[in-house]
Amino acid sequence: MLVLADVYNRLAILHGTSLLMGCTMGPLISTIAFFNPSVIITAALGTSAVFVCFSGAALFAKRRHYMYLGGILSSCISLLFTFR
Repeated sequence: MLVLADVYNRLAILHGTSLLMGCTMGPLISTIAFFNPSVIITAALGTSAVFVCFSGAALFAKRRHYMYLGGILSSCISLLFTFR
């Protein structure tokens, strides 16, 4: 029973932290969108590209050393192609 209560406490802390982060990020994103809306799209695409690169490296790497190297190299290459 104690473990279940601990899980609910941690979940409540996670939800509270997410709510507060969303409340603080909303005005910041609104201000950025007022000046230059393309920054938000570029940031979202860059973040998703890095996530896809690291996920692909984790799926196809035979050893852990190559997973880190492949994720970093492929994300750097994809960001270089994005920002050229």
